[in-house]
Amino acid sequence: MSPQHSGDTDKDTPLRDDIRMLGRVLGNTVRNQEGNEVFELIEKIRQTSIRFHRDDDKPARRELELILDSMSTSQTVRIVRAFSYFSHLANIGDTRSLIIHPASTTHRQLSDAQKVQAGAGPDVVRLSIGLEDTADIIADLEQGLKSA
Repeated sequence: MSPQHSGDTDKDTPLRDDIRMLGRVLGNTVRNQEGNEVFELIEKIRQTSIRFHRDDDKPARRELELILDSMSTSQTVRIVRAFSYFSHLANIGDTRSLIIHPASTTHRQLSDAQKVQAGAGPDVVRLSIGLEDTADIIADLEQGLKSA
């Protein structure tokens, strides 16, 4: 067990199991949508990044730079597209409140007419209420509206 998780309790196990399950779903999605070559490259980037950031493995930084520098433009576009699945997954699995502008985020690839048809026109803001304390959520919304 990594030092990062050494203080975890049994109550954390279901959450970690769910995160692993979502990771498998994401991996399968990337493999199905972008192909095994992109999936393998993402895994190499992910594992090398973990070694560098979590384990403070200095040689992993250079390895990561070499991987990224060696990628073609086509590979880079496919990797960026695949990593966008991560942000969609984060929205699905997150329990925190979220406010976004769908026209410039989740629906940005659509034409203006398609955005409007999908209910994501330029004047639409998505508000997803999470599991935070209700009073904190209300205070945050009031502060945001006052500064808008």
